[in-house]
Amino acid sequence: MTPFPALETALARALDVTGRAFCVTSLDPVGHPLIYVNDAFLALTGYSRDEIIGRDCRFLQGRETDPETVADIRDALAAGRPYRGVIRNYRRSGEAFWNALTLDPLPGPDGGLIGYVGTCQEVAADALDSAWPAPETLRLALHGLGAPERFLERVAGEAANLKRGEHLAVLRIEVQGISELSARRGPSMAARAIEILSTRLTASAQGVFGAATRLATEDFAILAPRVADDDAALRLAGETAHSLQTPLTVFGETLTFPVRVGAALCPGPDRLKTDPAGPAAEPEDDPSPQEEAVETLRRAGVALTAARGEAPGAHRLYASGPSHVHGARLVGRDVLENGIAAGQFALHIQPQTDMRGGRLVGAEALVRWTHPKWGLLRPDVFIPRAEETGLIVPLGDWILGEALRLRRAWQVQGLTAPSLAINVSAVQLADPGFVARVARVLEAAGESAHGLELELTESVLIEPSPRIESDLSALRRMGFSIAIDDFGTGRAGFAYLREFPVDRLKIDKSFICNLGGRSSDASIVRAMIGLARSLGLDLVAEGVETPAQRQFLIQEGCPLGQGYLFSPPIPADVFAAHLASGQSLPWDAANRGDGPRNGGLLAKLKDRWSGAH
Repeated sequence: MTPFPALETALARALDVTGRAFCVTSLDPVGHPLIYVNDAFLALTGYSRDEIIGRDCRFLQGRETDPETVADIRDALAAGRPYRGVIRNYRRSGEAFWNALTLDPLPGPDGGLIGYVGTCQEVAADALDSAWPAPETLRLALHGLGAPERFLERVAGEAANLKRGEHLAVLRIEVQGISELSARRGPSMAARAIEILSTRLTASAQGVFGAATRLATEDFAILAPRVADDDAALRLAGETAHSLQTPLTVFGETLTFPVRVGAALCPGPDRLKTDPAGPAAEPEDDPSPQEEAVETLRRAGVALTAARGEAPGAHRLYASGPSHVHGARLVGRDVLENGIAAGQFALHIQPQTDMRGGRLVGAEALVRWTHPKWGLLRPDVFIPRAEETGLIVPLGDWILGEALRLRRAWQVQGLTAPSLAINVSAVQLADPGFVARVARVLEAAGESAHGLELELTESVLIEPSPRIESDLSALRRMGFSIAIDDFGTGRAGFAYLREFPVDRLKIDKSFICNLGGRSSDASIVRAMIGLARSLGLDLVAEGVETPAQRQFLIQEGCPLGQGYLFSPPIPADVFAAHLASGQSLPWDAANRGDGPRNGGLLAKLKDRWSGAH
């Protein structure tokens, strides 16, 4: 091939004697073949000039070359923009090396693009962090993420132009594990992961004609300038969480980062500030667009804080109703008390299964509140308020009585009712009259406690009292079995398990969701399985969502599972229909139309309650 005329001059000879490796590519329709390399390029790669000229640079790639880095380079070339990055390349001898690569568009005489000029520099693995990536501002600009101050200016500008009835949304996004990756594998690997995640964030923002920024190491934000309503903002938050949690490959290693999203709407000056649990407040002075921007970002942070208490993928909205407001407004005591008195609560049932054969072995009853104005509310909206006000005590009595009623109804229908677990709050256990209250509920229902399980949070083991230990022993004598829920999150001493009357441990879903993504979580789960086996305790894994998680748990000796892979929590009548069908779990077959008539509800419930406990 004929080199560019300019490279046949003294400039070409000058490039041959410099120590930096240079190359030039053309814009051939089938690729970007090399039309010039200097002597330093030959020395770096070990190839002769005849072996290189006319070839696409792909011949420098190998088995450990990151495919997403290659894709980024191709995207940059296709778009006619510069590229800066580090790529794993290979010499002619097969030896791998880290190549700090730059590619810059080369304009022709008429200003049109005629090729690319590239520079290559070998970087020692232990010097990657100081040599590359480029400074933070450059890396953000290269990946479409604007600086935070520019982001806020854009939010303020969009807020100033909102018309009546229009909204914008701001999403605060936490991508957990980047700092850990940096400490474990080095900042360069973390920087590459950030670059890939930033590309996905930029795509999400561009899809809604918005903008994105990085606020801190694991904290990002997206602006969506035109959002119809709360539901649209929640959908966007969910889609963003899903996109960022999709596994990515960095230097040949597959990584998954837990993601949680908080969202907030900026409604414009026509929306009154109101408290849904009380009367409307007086209209306030309209804030400036800049104040609206800062406040909206803050509210999104409040929603993100609430999402941190849930499983990865959780997305929460700070908005006008308590079903979406977390950490900002609480349901009023009178509203909650009236809801209990009016019978607005119901139990949803989530099955537990023998993971190897799909046999139903138990179920957990989870309380839900259907408010006449706000609709179906998640338990984390009202359970903290119930505990704070003491209303968890009468609500707990109702939950136990309703569980007994459902079990009796299934028996009347000729169904084989599985063991049924209900959650017991630490506030309930703290009540000295708790055991007597339970006995009264059993007597009023004319039922026994056999086949019922009480699930306690691990926190009761941190500072166990003789009275609580005595109460649990009394409950076991009544026929209840005792389970420790969310095991692994409460920092309780394992020695307490020998002393407490406990029958079962439930591995917290936060450890299950990262199986395959974090080797440390796999080791922790193995240790929990071994602990349960050594103490003779039953074991259930919560939050099982993928076949890979299921297979890992089976192989490691955890026989029982609960999670969306098998079924989300479902209304009691839908659960009864599945009992009648005798269908093995997973119950996803119902969504394809070959299960019980109400099975199609599973998909809708899973969408709505993703991440809920």
